[in-house]
Amino acid sequence: MISDLLSKYPVLPALLISAAWFYAGHKYLAERNLVVAFLWQGIAVLILIALCVNIVVSGNKSWMNLAVDLFAIGVEIWIIEKWRRRETRRE
Repeated sequence: MISDLLSKYPVLPALLISAAWFYAGHKYLAERNLVVAFLWQGIAVLILIALCVNIVVSGNKSWMNLAVDLFAIGVEIWIIEKWRRRETRRE
């Protein structure tokens, strides 16, 4: 049952993995280590981009996975930009 769910919706584990990397980046951001923080968050975005490429290349017909993935990429990039602006104002 779980394997069927994950094969239908590969975006679910990708979102969890990406969220873990993104949260790790936020912890470094709280420690004011900006380079490492944004590297970790960049890896989180790359994980989601890799899933987009996989969905398109594999011919997966689930456009919902692609839509959710693109939305998550947009949200993560928006959050990174918001944090970057806040940190540059502090300096």
